Amino acid sequence: MPYLDVNQGKLYYKDVGNGPVLLLITPFGYLQEIWHKQVKYFSKYYRVITYDLRGVGKSTNEMSKISKEILLDDLYQLITHITNERVNLLGIGKLGYLAQNFALSYQNKINSLGLVSSSYGGPNSAPVSLEILQYIFKLVNYDEETAKLLCFKETNIENENICEEILSLRSKEIEKNIYEDYLMMFANVNNENTLKNLKVDTWVNTGCDNAIYLVENSKKLHLLIDHSEYQVITGGYLNFYTHSDEFNKAYFDFLNNNQKEG
Repeated sequence: MPYLDVNQGKLYYKDVGNGPVLLLITPFGYLQEIWHKQVKYFSKYYRVITYDLRGVGKSTNEMSKISKEILLDDLYQLITHITNERVNLLGIGKLGYLAQNFALSYQNKINSLGLVSSSYGGPNSAPVSLEILQYIFKLVNYDEETAKLLCFKETNIENENICEEILSLRSKEIEKNIYEDYLMMFANVNNENTLKNLKVDTWVNTGCDNAIYLVENSKKLHLLIDHSEYQVITGGYLNFYTHSDEFNKAYFDFLNNNQKEG
């Protein structure tokens, strides 16, 4: 699979299928294989691009500190390397902020935007619970039992097999300083006032049992974006994995309608 040379690093990405480009930003801490159920489904209709974030999985990083600006440029370099056409971009969780910022900065590169389990940041958004934050910070040293507890909270499915499957797709090779950079870099994002400038058709999705990126934040995110569609489906933070059939159909319907209107 190909690598792309970027600012003091290499991005490892996969390119599957043909058609309009659908680029899925991997949730932080996971390998791009977390998207395998989406790749299998959407590659029948789209050219699906997934990649490991800088310093995660097979993507390398030689910078002492990773910033939002670097991740934004990584994404820009990857998209312009792949195509001259507009892409359908989807981000989840913290990386939903990356997708938002990219769409706000490069609207001419975006055909549609997908925001899963995301928020808008700032003082008016509902905070993640202290209990969840404690779990997340413990994962800097990758405590297996803590990860499993968080996995159950992410999915709201008390199923050992599903939990083990998800954990197998979490990277265990992230350096501590990189993990901390990722955890903190979007801590002060506040897009509440800028999202009104977003003119891209947007799909806002969340799981009804999302304990990490709360449903109320996704609903407000939708209300802040004029050209947006809002859906709540089964599951939690990782609904795209635990309830992939429902997720894939809902997202496909949005993309299909967007293509027809475009």
